Amino acid sequence: MLQMALFFLVMTTVWAAAHYYVARRLLSSAGPHARWRAAIPAILVAHFLFTVGTFAARDLDPNHAWVSLLKTIGYLGVGGFSSLAAVFALVDLALFGGAAFERWRTRRNPHAGPVDPERRAFLTRSAHLGVVGGAVAFTAVGHANTWTPPELVRIDIPHDDLPPGLDGFRIVHLSDIHLGPTVSPDFLVDLVRRTNALDPDLVAITGDLIDGHVRHIGHWLDPLADLRARHGTFFCTGNHEYYWDGPAWCQAVEARDVTVLNNRHVLRTHGDDRLAIAGCTDYTAGQLVPEHASDPVAALDGAPDDAFRIMLAHQPLSIHESARAGAHLQLSGHTHGGQYFPWNLVVGAFHPYTTGLHLHDRTAIYVSRGTAWWGPPMRLGAPAEMTLITLRQG
Repeated sequence: MLQMALFFLVMTTVWAAAHYYVARRLLSSAGPHARWRAAIPAILVAHFLFTVGTFAARDLDPNHAWVSLLKTIGYLGVGGFSSLAAVFALVDLALFGGAAFERWRTRRNPHAGPVDPERRAFLTRSAHLGVVGGAVAFTAVGHANTWTPPELVRIDIPHDDLPPGLDGFRIVHLSDIHLGPTVSPDFLVDLVRRTNALDPDLVAITGDLIDGHVRHIGHWLDPLADLRARHGTFFCTGNHEYYWDGPAWCQAVEARDVTVLNNRHVLRTHGDDRLAIAGCTDYTAGQLVPEHASDPVAALDGAPDDAFRIMLAHQPLSIHESARAGAHLQLSGHTHGGQYFPWNLVVGAFHPYTTGLHLHDRTAIYVSRGTAWWGPPMRLGAPAEMTLITLRQG
């Protein structure tokens, strides 16, 4: 709880600083207009309090429609404003660079004359107006993109060590569903229906399945029991499970006929060949539940040499230990592909792999963009996906 409180304090401080920065930029464009100069701080203070309250009220029961509505509005405010602040920073960098260039040009050519301050003010106001309009458009389009089902991504993953009998083995990979205030149980019902229609050999759910308490939304997981795959459905924890009592959620998931893989593996025989299906707890799980500390090496300990070894690991950061443990394939999520502009452009700075298929030494890793969303119900530049993976001999 102390870690959560510290995290909330730090994020609130950063959020307040972002609001102060945006207020300064908007006031610099408001000129002498008294109404705007009074309205801008009032609007931003109200926005700050409402969005912070949205996160602070985490214990509200999302079964109430008004809770989901308030959370949706608050999270959309977070999404739109975070895009606004980020693009403001980029525009200010461009304006600063332009001003620096003008000063350099004037020094090189004194006869060129100074820059017209009215022209500079006009350009600044126009740029800031464009940022505000763009943020509104990003938010509207990003939210509209969540009204459609996740994109079905079909991908073949080749591997030199795949036994012949497993060529054509089909896995449906789901990740980052985040059932909670902005992702309804109806979303999961439809997702189960679409998954079963693909007739998979195996279903893999790589964490961040929920956002809420078991006592509130535990029954929302009931559709998981309807998943149909020849070799079953498997789950590894994500960081969000631990924000809401990870061990309790592991029990709730397992009660729906889903195999929870907490640093362990199970064997399945497909034809004449075997798979070792392993899963490790979230990369950061040990910070909140020490006995759940992530251990990909332990997860594959004792797996037969002739088995094709698949590791379910929520965060791509687990790839280093998965490769050391001898996994042939790691399935991950967590990044959401950045989820919406402009964060989809910078998410790669924080993860070794952010989306799609990669090869790490001899371990293939596929990173899903996520099947729903977290926080702001927005998708822009990083569509949600459910993934149909077909294993192929390399």
